[in-house]
Amino acid sequence: MSWGEYNKVRYEFEQQGLNVLKSIINAIDIEKPDIVIFQEFDVNSPAGKEVSCLLAEPKRGYKQIFPNGEKEISENYSITMMFVRNYEIMTCESPKVMEYRWCAIKIGDLTIMGVHAPLESDFRKKEDVQKFFYGLKEYAKNHKYENVIILGDLNCHRGEASSHKNDLVEMEKHLYDLVKDTDVTYFPGGTTIDHVLVSPSLKDKVIVEVKTQSEYKLSDHAVIIVEIKD
Repeated sequence: MSWGEYNKVRYEFEQQGLNVLKSIINAIDIEKPDIVIFQEFDVNSPAGKEVSCLLAEPKRGYKQIFPNGEKEISENYSITMMFVRNYEIMTCESPKVMEYRWCAIKIGDLTIMGVHAPLESDFRKKEDVQKFFYGLKEYAKNHKYENVIILGDLNCHRGEASSHKNDLVEMEKHLYDLVKDTDVTYFPGGTTIDHVLVSPSLKDKVIVEVKTQSEYKLSDHAVIIVEIKD
């Protein structure tokens, strides 16, 4: 590919991202959540920068929260991050395994952790993925008596074809998954790989709604709305 062709492809890809972000911002304006969690968010891409600016506008008033308590991330990373409004929050350090895939905050005695679990690949060692899931399971076990919500793309489901089915089952020994197996969260596969895991104290206080593809088609994953009752 020549340099000119590369730039053309890059421009078209960036334009596609900018078009998608308009739909994302529109959905946020409709739902008006206090907290927005993104996975695979490149904060330094043109689309990522635009989303951050639009959400920070006074009419929305969101503050961006980087993973691992970072103040900023200068490189182009695919990260998990949050945008928060209406609350005084404390940021939390991520477990020290692929720390930019975790983003956690505390609001009073409530911890909310967005995660994006990795999968094995040619450039990612199996043992690193196993360490990530081990850290996730240990967190679930050690914090189950607190008010905790862990949510995001865990890249696993309860079907036999899921390589990390047992990791999900292990986490459910400590936390309740409020996403039903009948909820399709990954549209291309027709599977449920996104989850909302809550501690026992929150089981009856959290309402989860998985949006269908006809309601919001913002990516290949479903939009998930989580409401915490007072």
